[in-house]
Amino acid sequence: MVKQLKVIACERNDFYIFDLKQKIKKMRYFLLLSFVFSLLTSCSMKEKVDLIVKDGVIYTVNGNMDVLVNTKALELAGFDEKTKIPGGELLKKNGRLTGILLDNAVDAVKSIVPELSEEENEKALLMAQDDCFSVGLTSVVDAGLDKNILEAIYRLNNEKKLKMRIYAMASATGENIENYVKKGIYKTPYLHIASVKLYADGALGSRGACLLEPYYDDSDNYGFLVNTPEYLDSICRIAYEHNYQVNTHAIGDSAVRTVLSVFKTWERPQMADRAFSGC
Repeated sequence: MVKQLKVIACERNDFYIFDLKQKIKKMRYFLLLSFVFSLLTSCSMKEKVDLIVKDGVIYTVNGNMDVLVNTKALELAGFDEKTKIPGGELLKKNGRLTGILLDNAVDAVKSIVPELSEEENEKALLMAQDDCFSVGLTSVVDAGLDKNILEAIYRLNNEKKLKMRIYAMASATGENIENYVKKGIYKTPYLHIASVKLYADGALGSRGACLLEPYYDDSDNYGFLVNTPEYLDSICRIAYEHNYQVNTHAIGDSAVRTVLSVFKTWERPQMADRAFSGC
């Protein structure tokens, strides 16, 4: 059962998966925080991570755009070779799933991952804050935060435990729109919530960025939009009505053209302090 899965994490960039077998053999769920996409495209990694644990879920995160999962995760998500995800892709090699999921295909697997508790989120944020201070970093912009993370930062701020300045961009989810955007800008000396983060396309390295011309090494692939122009426009309208900034991930030239077209509708000279921007 998914509710039995246990979350642990290893150090970022630790990809020595076979050396980790003894560390996690009693765990039902394992979260690996980074992998190098280019190292995985030449082989089917799913079978290799299956060697670590067969009955639990391995969910390997590489930013927000792509993940590597094992067979159990694919089964729980209901994925097979025939699965089609609008705005996403399940990579295959020789007709078989590799375990690498791109963009919107990631969301279905995310839903089987148990969320961290409030205590775990706050502990992780305080550890991250200490890490930032250790290298002299005292102010950050954090883009695409879900409601549970925003709430954790909000609690730390109220408890006077937040000591660094954070400009937080809320993910454009329904609950964030209702709980943050529609309630207006929130600003204190350490926490500033005045922006939503949108995604127009995927990443260039994983060939999810939406291009006007096909990829030079994949002549049938133009990438794809992960959200429709109509959806992007609807969020921009809500942001405009509540004085929020909009920051949009747009990597491919086709995606950039789409986003600029949407922004043109809402850009106003008096909005210099909350200009719509791409990133």
